[in-house]
Amino acid sequence: MDIILYFLGFGLLIAVMMLLLDTQQSRRFNKVLKDTKNVQPLFLLRSAEQKLISLNAVLYGHTNQSSSVISTRSNVNEDARQLISAQLSMLIDEHKSGKMTLNAYHGKLNELLKMTNAVKGMNFERAK
Repeated sequence: MDIILYFLGFGLLIAVMMLLLDTQQSRRFNKVLKDTKNVQPLFLLRSAEQKLISLNAVLYGHTNQSSSVISTRSNVNEDARQLISAQLSMLIDEHKSGKMTLNAYHGKLNELLKMTNAVKGMNFERAK
């Protein structure tokens, strides 16, 4: 009978310790979530940077030492290049000023990249 009471006491002690550790971990986790609430998604930001590098390479012939792709300015119609360049500048300004969220910025960059590729494709078809 005494051994049953010891096991019951020991089990109760372990259960209390587990509950204490669980509440402590919950507090830590909630603190981390609260601290990272305003941090922008890193992969989305990196993807937007890659799209911006690609657009700059196509429109202006810029190359970036950190990127593995080195590109020169492609044969894009000058009117289309100026239109896309103006839209790109407007997007960058809106994002930097905080008027546009990262998700919207990423989506608009994706649209500009598709538009640029379509214009390049049309120029390629004309060259044939």
